[in-house]
Formats: sequence, structure tokens, C-alpha cells
Amino acid sequence: MDVLRIFLASDIHDRPQLLLDALRRETYDVLVVAGDFTYLGGLDYVLGMLRELRKYSRGPILFVPGNCDPEGLLEVDLPDQQIYNLHARSFRLESTIFVGIGGSNITPFSTRIEFAEDDIEGMLMGIAESIRAAKDPIILVTHAPPYGTLDMVRSGRHVGSLALRKALELLNPAAVLCGHIHESRGVLEAGGTLIVNPGPAAYGYYAMLEVAGSKVSARLRIA
Repeated sequence: MDVLRIFLASDIHDRPQLLLDALRRETYDVLVVAGDFTYLGGLDYVLGMLRELRKYSRGPILFVPGNCDPEGLLEVDLPDQQIYNLHARSFRLESTIFVGIGGSNITPFSTRIEFAEDDIEGMLMGIAESIRAAKDPIILVTHAPPYGTLDMVRSGRHVGSLALRKALELLNPAAVLCGHIHESRGVLEAGGTLIVNPGPAAYGYYAMLEVAGSKVSARLRIA
């Protein structure tokens, strides 16, 4: 495959219908979901949504849990259904390596899956060691954005992860695909890495990306 086409969604929050409609229309090779399938729903509910997404998806699903998802989702991996959990793992698709960190850095809201910055950095170090010899482009899938990127809340404050910001140097990813901060939908470049927050899929927002060699491009879309 000369160009890898990615459908990116995040923050479905119990409202998948617009996403399902868009999945039927678009052309892509893989669906990436950057967390928050639910607003505090149970694990069985999220597993049901993953299976429903797989029915509509034209390719495998790669995902990380979000901070509002059930903690048990951190351990879910369904390779027999072509549903792959990227949290603290790596996955190779053609000549692209996907790695992931789910949940978020600590928030004021005490949500389900939150990690101290030191813990996020430790997970990143483990990922870096596992792909140390890799020469292919790396795409980092996270729920929380790196600090100082697409992480500004309405007050104007940056609330992203400092450890994920360090990951731009540690992993040198071609792209970071994230979500979490609904009001910071966008595409920007930071240190040679493309950062993409597609906006909440609950309201029909998503992004389409293309990976050609080490180059990644992205377009924001709405259902």
C-alpha cells in the first residue's frame, strides 16, 4: 500500500450514529479511535460499541481508552475481530508503526482513567524501548494532547500532558492523533510532528489522514 488512509475519531460519548454514517461514506484503510467511547458507561456497553463500529468499518480498528471510559478497557484486545488496543503497545500496519497511551493526565474531575505525568513518561519509555530499532514512521495515538498543542480549554489555559509533549522528542513521531479537549479541534505542527485533534465524534466531527512514506497530511471533516 503506497498511501495509508486513516479515519480518525475521538470522543464519541455514547453518540455513535453520526460516526457510523461517516464510516459508510469515506474511503480508508484503518479506523483509529482516540478514546472516550462513553460518558462513564460500562465495559459491556463499550465492547458492544466497538463491535458495532467494526461492522461499519472498512478496515481494522485501533483504539486507546479515554479518561471517561471504564478502567477495564485498558486490558481489552480483540485481534480475532481486528480490534486492537494500542495502550502501552505497538502495532505495525504495512510500513507504519502505531503506538498509544490511553486515559489522560490528572484532571480536576477525578475521571476513571487518569495517570500521573511520571507514569505516562514510564509508559512512553517502555514503548520507546520496544521500537528502538524501528526505521518506519511512528504514529502516536493518545487521548490527551501534548501540552501546549491542541490542549487549550475555554479559559485559555493549556491542560495537555507534559510527558506527552516530551514524547515528541523521545519518539519523534510523524503524527500524534489525540482528542479529549473538545474545544481544541484542529491540526498543527510541533517540532516536525503533525498534531491532530478531530473534535468530538458525538457531534459529527472526524479527520481523514494520509501517510505517504514519512509524510502525514490531515483534513478535518464533519458528518
